[in-house]
Amino acid sequence: MKKVLGPSALTLLCLGHIVGSGIFVLTGVAARTLAGPAVVISYAVGAVVAGLAALAYAELGTEFPLAGASFNYVLATFGEFPAWLTVMTMAADSILGGGAMARSWSSYLAVMFRQRSDFFQIPAGPFHLDFVAAGATIVITIILVSGTFNTAAVNAVGKAALLTMIGIVLTLSFQHADARNWEDFFPFGVRGVFNGASVIYFSYGGYNACCSFAEEAKNPARDLPIALFTSLGFSTVLYILMTCAITLMVPWQLIDLAAPFSEAFITLGLRWAAELVSVGAVIAIGSVLMVSMMATTREFLVMARHNLIPGWLAEVHPTLGTPYRVTIAYGCIKATMALLTDFETLAKMTSVGTMFVTGMVASCLLWRRYYAANSDQPVVPPLWRFASVIASAFGFAASFSFGLPVWAWAAALGCWAAAALSFYTLPQVNKPKVGFEVPLVPVLMSISILGSSVLMMSLGRLALLRFAVVFGLVLVLYFVYGVHSAARHAAEVSEVVASRLSEEGSHLKRNSKGEVIVIESTVEAGPSGIVAVRAGATEDSVHSTDSGESAIRPQTSLETESLLPHA
Repeated sequence: MKKVLGPSALTLLCLGHIVGSGIFVLTGVAARTLAGPAVVISYAVGAVVAGLAALAYAELGTEFPLAGASFNYVLATFGEFPAWLTVMTMAADSILGGGAMARSWSSYLAVMFRQRSDFFQIPAGPFHLDFVAAGATIVITIILVSGTFNTAAVNAVGKAALLTMIGIVLTLSFQHADARNWEDFFPFGVRGVFNGASVIYFSYGGYNACCSFAEEAKNPARDLPIALFTSLGFSTVLYILMTCAITLMVPWQLIDLAAPFSEAFITLGLRWAAELVSVGAVIAIGSVLMVSMMATTREFLVMARHNLIPGWLAEVHPTLGTPYRVTIAYGCIKATMALLTDFETLAKMTSVGTMFVTGMVASCLLWRRYYAANSDQPVVPPLWRFASVIASAFGFAASFSFGLPVWAWAAALGCWAAAALSFYTLPQVNKPKVGFEVPLVPVLMSISILGSSVLMMSLGRLALLRFAVVFGLVLVLYFVYGVHSAARHAAEVSEVVASRLSEEGSHLKRNSKGEVIVIESTVEAGPSGIVAVRAGATEDSVHSTDSGESAIRPQTSLETESLLPHA
């Protein structure tokens, strides 16, 4: 794919994914049904967990500057099966979240035209069909297919207009603030704060989107950390200001679920302000939909390159430079979800996959720091510490979220702390040589795992049950299709690459598993994107380029330059 994104474009794309979904979509659900005015603290809690996740993404994103983000990190650390689980749960989250955002976009559009927020919804049996939300998703799909540069330009213009409107709305909102609306600040208690944080956490998902664009970045080692931390810091301040405004304007019991700010101004008799908010929301939510779809299609692109999903989806358009097939397929699925499913159901299902992926990426960084694959290092010492951190984190999260006695969650928290600190007795074997490095490992990554576990459990039993169903379907799909398709593809390409490398003077052999091992090679970069092949590549590291030729990708670490082909 074309390298067209600099630090400013990456930052704006990251902001495009973040600013909008939280302010205009999820705030209403979190404030009215979960946290009340304490949703302000929920956003602060979400920001802390997201900030820790961004640290891990910044380091791994500079080490693996490829499309696919979390899929690549988990693949290189834990292998194909965990990587499949990670990206598919993230994709399910994106589909559900995108459906919720499209529904909210439709609601704000209706208010903008002086109609009820549910004006565009058509009752049809158990469904309330929303063809406007589905149509908006299709239009965004067309923009994404047209090119990455066009997408970034549309996003930049939209964000400039949105931030201007947000400044006007904030000024007006605080002029109508009533401190009495904060008298009952914790109507749902402390657990309500974490329950609210678990729902709004989806709002901070832009860090995964940012790293998904690494293959299209001009200088990912420099630009990714800048974009991640700038966008996260800015959006956190904006979220807290906006949630203060909405909860001070109207009592939390009256906050609308789908269009909270517009309905709040209507309640105060400020119809013109409601229309202004609706214009801003239409721009913001459209931007979030566009960037989130763009990011997820990059995850699927990498899976298609591995033939974990049909390989024909990986084709990049020869002129536009975009993965148009996977974009169209994903857009159709997302449009269907927006058409059929109601907003509140979608909103309460959005964050569980995002938090699962957050925990997985933090786990990747923690494991990679203390264990080097393909070495003589004993695996048991880091393994029992690693397993203890994860098990005790989930133990604490379950005990706290489901109201078990204090001694239960205190014991789990003590075990977690002991396991995390025990890593200091081991040397760090895989620190980054260039680019960003996360400080205070293992403490910060252990806290990240703990935080994502707590928020995941705080979604409640029903959301976790739905996640378990999705997780089960992902498992079935992998064992029925993904693993077999990937294995067949790897075997076919292995033979092709063995033949090509023999012609180029490489020395090959097979190990006990029948894998082709490249002992030495001098293959150089060519028009199709093949670059130097280093020792240790296996058939699992091989994939076909878009031109039908072959390339090698390291299986466990990227000690070389980017090895993926560029269209």
